[in-house]
Amino acid sequence: MAVIREIEDELQTRRILGFLGLARRAGKLIYGKDGIKSYLRRKDGKKLVIVASDIGDRIFSDILRRIRGKDVVVLILRKIRKDELGSAIGKVMVSVVAIDSFDMIDGMLRFLSIGDSPMESR
Repeated sequence: MAVIREIEDELQTRRILGFLGLARRAGKLIYGKDGIKSYLRRKDGKKLVIVASDIGDRIFSDILRRIRGKDVVVLILRKIRKDELGSAIGKVMVSVVAIDSFDMIDGMLRFLSIGDSPMESR
């Protein structure tokens, strides 16, 4: 079941951004429309998607449609805009990223105490 969690705590947000930098250096970060769509189509277990607070409604709706009934956690970084998310991974503007490593996903979800909680709304 999909889980949507809003992250507003600044310390958690900074740690998530640092974690994204680590994932990028490890080659385990996915971004871009086609990359995210392909990632969400795969049937290989738990997935983690992280979105900026100013993500467009159409893009967010598309993500929600694609995760329905799947084991996906979506983190909405309420204090981070697209330019800040992009900067954290060495790009200009990025509204959505995904982690492509089960170990990294498990580590981040354990850190945030997220897992089998019921889906929350935007």
